Amino acid sequence: MRQPVQFFAIAALAFMLACPNKPPAPPPPPPTGLQITTAHCTAPVVNKAYQCQFQASGGTQPYHWSTTGNVPLGLSINADTGLLSGIPSKYGRFQYQVVVTDASGAHAALAQF
Repeated sequence: MRQPVQFFAIAALAFMLACPNKPPAPPPPPPTGLQITTAHCTAPVVNKAYQCQFQASGGTQPYHWSTTGNVPLGLSINADTGLLSGIPSKYGRFQYQVVVTDASGAHAALAQF
């Protein structure tokens, strides 16, 4: 009677060594949605050089940057880098959005006032 018990014990040990009880690898994280990570830029001052570097995360690179709305005269955004820069030439209240578009066509926007 002892031999069958030893055989099963050895077989079980061999199985455990051949098939270690490791948990399966976790699945990769889902891709994050496209978002602009720059919280806010300082207000531009008339006749003073201005720069604000916008950054994004998620989505599929490369990114394309643009603006919509009433951007202060003299400022423009670099479509490849997201750098809003220039020398504003007029006082006023300007409401505009900075928009990033990723390679798949997804959009994210950040309002600036």
